[in-house]
This record gives sequence, C-alpha cells and structure tokens, in this order.
Amino acid sequence: MTVPLNYAALKAQEWQQRLLYSVAGLLLFETLSGLAVYLLPFSVPNRLLVVFHTLAGVVLVAPYIIYQIRHWRIYRRIRASHVKLTGYFAMIALIVSGLVLTWQAVFSTRISRGWDVTHVWATFA
Repeated sequence: MTVPLNYAALKAQEWQQRLLYSVAGLLLFETLSGLAVYLLPFSVPNRLLVVFHTLAGVVLVAPYIIYQIRHWRIYRRIRASHVKLTGYFAMIALIVSGLVLTWQAVFSTRISRGWDVTHVWATFA
C-alpha cells in the first residue's frame, strides 16, 4: 500500500533548495533583461544587454534543465492542470527557442523572426 504524499510539506521543502534560488535569480535576470531588449530602443547599452542576456542564458541552460528534471520527478504525480501544462510548454519553448536564437546569432547573419516571436511568447507564457 502506498502512502499518500503530503504535498504541503513537499512544497515547503522544495522552497528550501539552493538550486531553486540560483535558477530563479538567473530567470529573473533573463526576464528583466529580455524585456528591456524587447521594449527599449536598440542603443549601445541595449546591445551589450543582449550579449549579457545571451551569456546568462547559456549559463542557465544546464542548471535550469537539472532543476526542471528534478522538479518534474517530484511533481509528476500531481494531477494535471492548466498551470502545470503551461509550465511544461513554456519551459520547452523557452529552452529550444533560446538555444536556436543563440545558434543563429553565433553562426548566421541574423536571427529568424519566427524563432524570435516564439521566444518572446514563451517568455510571456
């Protein structure tokens, strides 16, 4: 017989994880810098912000994936909801679109509009 999980205790325990704080801090920087890049005029400081945003995104990929796999393994038994599905779709879209945009920026002459829009929508999701 399986023992039912105490989700309140589980959630409280998860908020104590150092990896959560590192990933959350990087995501906050990524969100604020991405919004600045998106909303502010494209000036020299904003161009530098694009570089820092990209570098932080590259640094963030590994800890973010590790955290999300750990998070998924813990919470997969919780009933599916629109919040859970939105999180999964946003995670996949954000990682894939960010990596594709980084690849295009490094190895191509420009980024594609479709991937750029996908990345922006995933950010807002």
